[in-house]
Amino acid sequence: MTVDAERFRAISLDDLTMPGGWSVSAGQTFLYTPAELQLMQEARAFAQREILPQAAAAHRRVKEIKAKHEAGPERRSLLREMARAYLKLIGEAGLTGALFPEAFGGNGRGVVAECIVDEELAAVGHPADTLRSVTLTLGTISILRYGTEAQKRRHIPPRLAGEELAATPPACRRARC
Repeated sequence: MTVDAERFRAISLDDLTMPGGWSVSAGQTFLYTPAELQLMQEARAFAQREILPQAAAAHRRVKEIKAKHEAGPERRSLLREMARAYLKLIGEAGLTGALFPEAFGGNGRGVVAECIVDEELAAVGHPADTLRSVTLTLGTISILRYGTEAQKRRHIPPRLAGEELAATPPACRRARC
């Protein structure tokens, strides 16, 4: 049996070839199923087409908001408005529901799909990507696991659609968020 060493090499600077992002080598993706590879290509194309062109302006807007507004409710509100628009855009593309069952607006693809989408979206560098992760994982998985049926129906679908963000943690309200 012949082993292709390229498939097992570590990521190097030569792999940082995608404009506005990065790409993993074939060695990092050869274990993906055909459906996972297709999802990776779709998420990458979406991120390059829809997110990358607005990422630099979004970073400038965040800096502008932080320069003009002291930490507090007004700043949080402006930043959350940006995050909602980002989540709405990726929600409309069907890229927010991998961890959630169809009954709540997800697509139930699972953890690997969530990681694939997360990597492709993060690679283009939109500043709201962290909020996406917090809203869809930390903030919403607990509702899926421990919430009542009414809480699940009330909170999960709007979060997957980008209409609701996870609540601002009290520590963030007291800090310089």
